[in-house]
Amino acid sequence: MEQALEISDKIMRGDIQPDIQAITEQVAQQSTGADAQLLNIMTIVLLICWFIGVIDAFRVDRIRDKNDPVSANR
Repeated sequence: MEQALEISDKIMRGDIQPDIQAITEQVAQQSTGADAQLLNIMTIVLLICWFIGVIDAFRVDRIRDKNDPVSANR
């Protein structure tokens, strides 16, 4: 959000031309560095948590199937 406000301020001041190519270049320049690394790390953490959740769902389902005699007979 902070980056978007900064870019919009630059457009309003006339530092950046209000065309898509100039704005895209500015966003790409601001995305490099520590923010991009943090975003990559958080994406990896999110994917790992999602994968663990999927594995846990399968594990819980197997435990329920073993403990529920009605579903075992289907």
